[in-house]
Amino acid sequence: MNKNKVFNTIQEDIGQIEKQLNNRNGSGELWSNLETKYSILLPDIIKHIKVGGKIGTIGLEFDFRPELKKLKTALLTWISINEDELEMDGTYIHNKAKDSIHNIPRATEKELHNLIIESKIYISKEGYNQKKIGLEKIWDAFERLKTIKGIDKKVSINTIIAHITNGDKEISQMLDNEFRELTKIGNSYSIRHSEITQKKLPNSQFIEYLYFRMLSLISCILNLI
Repeated sequence: MNKNKVFNTIQEDIGQIEKQLNNRNGSGELWSNLETKYSILLPDIIKHIKVGGKIGTIGLEFDFRPELKKLKTALLTWISINEDELEMDGTYIHNKAKDSIHNIPRATEKELHNLIIESKIYISKEGYNQKKIGLEKIWDAFERLKTIKGIDKKVSINTIIAHITNGDKEISQMLDNEFRELTKIGNSYSIRHSEITQKKLPNSQFIEYLYFRMLSLISCILNLI
């Protein structure tokens, strides 16, 4: 099958998996369906996912979410390996910066790169809720990026900025301000968490604005780090 057709199928299935990860009920049925599908579409991937031992509890279904999570990681890895040959549909992206979604440098850290890929899938979908998941994923990538130079975020950020600015104080301050401002936005709006004190993102256009602002910073760092 054409890789872009497989890619379109994967995008839909990743959405199903993400939703199912919040609920064990139905996880077995979804796993069974996807296992059958990908044993045909991508047999080299599915054969590496081992089904773990299941302990039954009265009134509860067996939990296949660990297998679904592994499948999701495997599918994102397939996208990462083949992304130069894949076409990301930008039909439902209204922000004029949408072409930048195709030009993100590859992160050497696998989980960071997978988060960026997953964010691109969701921001390209139609509808507020789907785009909000895309924003959540790119914010997760941002938080992970903060620790690529060490587990202490403040020290790591300072190391990142010092490395990519070559001692230019003005640019260093500019990037430091951007890190702080985006962190503040993440704490003020219900992006990664939903708390009473956080404000709701007003519309899809605002979500796209924040997404591409964040993507621009991450892209800059990955290009220079």
